[in-house]
Amino acid sequence: MGKKILFESTEGKEFGSSEEAKRKKMVLDDVIQSFLPVKEAVKKWNISVSTYYRWRRRYEKMGLAGLEGLSEEKMDETSKEYKKEELKMEEEKREDIVSEGEKKEEVSAEQKEGEVTEEYKKEEFKMEEEKKEEAKVEFKEPTPPSPPKGGGFGFGMPLLVIGGILGILLFLSMFNASRFYIKQDGNEVTLWRGKFSPFSKERIRVKDVDPIVLPKVDLGKLTEGSYGTSYDAINAIFNLVLEKADGQLEEHSQPSLSEANKLLEVAKNLATTAHQKEALNIRMGKLEYFTALDKTIRGKNIMIRMYREALTHLQKAKDYGFEDLEKIETQSKEIEGWLKQLTAKPKKAQEGA
Repeated sequence: MGKKILFESTEGKEFGSSEEAKRKKMVLDDVIQSFLPVKEAVKKWNISVSTYYRWRRRYEKMGLAGLEGLSEEKMDETSKEYKKEELKMEEEKREDIVSEGEKKEEVSAEQKEGEVTEEYKKEEFKMEEEKKEEAKVEFKEPTPPSPPKGGGFGFGMPLLVIGGILGILLFLSMFNASRFYIKQDGNEVTLWRGKFSPFSKERIRVKDVDPIVLPKVDLGKLTEGSYGTSYDAINAIFNLVLEKADGQLEEHSQPSLSEANKLLEVAKNLATTAHQKEALNIRMGKLEYFTALDKTIRGKNIMIRMYREALTHLQKAKDYGFEDLEKIETQSKEIEGWLKQLTAKPKKAQEGA
């Protein structure tokens, strides 16, 4: 009666109401699923090997009801069924066992039945005695198995250390391969990635990102650090370009506005997110405003210079004896009026003065 029989006998059978029967069933399941010999497996449950097999035979035949205890009349019926079952199993064994070159003598069915009957009488008597003893013993919780000698490590500790080292090296390699770096060569900026190696400083060029040409901008510390993603690296360049453009816009001069325009054109090619585009638009607005202001001032200065040059030419015409002096006077007064308007201070400036 092996594991297969025990498992088949449990299918479709409901647990009985007896708590004792359920606990015995738990012991049977634990022992039969254990990798230890039966003799060792039953120790933690504080029962003998013979008790285990007696419980098992009962459960295989009758389910949980067989673990709750039986009356003498019930035991007699069960004993007869066991005898028939064992006799049938012995007959099957005799048919299957064939020795090499020789066959064992078959025992007659009557003699075998007699032997089985006598053996079961002894077994039933023994089972009854054990049942009386068990009624006096309470179930105890299984004691945890003691650790093996030598600390319980054996080859496990070296393997654990080696596995930990390999795990660390793998983590460092993956971390290095996931980092991005910025490299500047003159005005050209390129993006690089770490190599899959725990300690190598070798870099691999990111071909998906085109080189960035920066006008007179030194990236400085940006080339010394590393970045988690390519976006982080490009965003760092974008922010630095905006910072440089802000410095040029603050000067308001024509050369500085020209440099600011070049920087913002670079930033325009780098902007990908809505936040970046919004920050870029703010600078572009400032650039357009200061450019208009610069052109106005430069245009005004040009007009002043030209009007003053015109007055000089009118004076020379007068000195050369131009015949219509009245026209010279009229034109001179008109130009002087324009000059007065162009050179006059704004009202707010006058009030402040």
